[in-house]
Amino acid sequence: MPREKTIEETREELLQRIADAAVEHMHNSHLTREAAVVHTVFSIMSILEGSGDFPFCLVLPHPDQRDAPSRRREGEDWYPRAIVTNATEKQALFTGESHHKIAELINKRIKSN
Repeated sequence: MPREKTIEETREELLQRIADAAVEHMHNSHLTREAAVVHTVFSIMSILEGSGDFPFCLVLPHPDQRDAPSRRREGEDWYPRAIVTNATEKQALFTGESHHKIAELINKRIKSN
């Protein structure tokens, strides 16, 4: 019976799609390394923009606000903090560990080929 996917399932699907895009372009022998990187980045941006059957993903800046005073003292610009509610944080598809998960998925896919 159809049901709403959980945030965890959605996160896993997003990370898998990103890993698949990276592997697909890495293994395309018609692309130079630079072109493969460009195509991978384009694919990731397309996924986040809601291409195909995956929904649009909202990406918000969420810098550590403790950095702002030191950046100000150093004469550097700092990043704005988005208004993030507790509910938004619970629904975040990217976490601090997302890059590790993507690397794991890419390695698993490469080994299975």
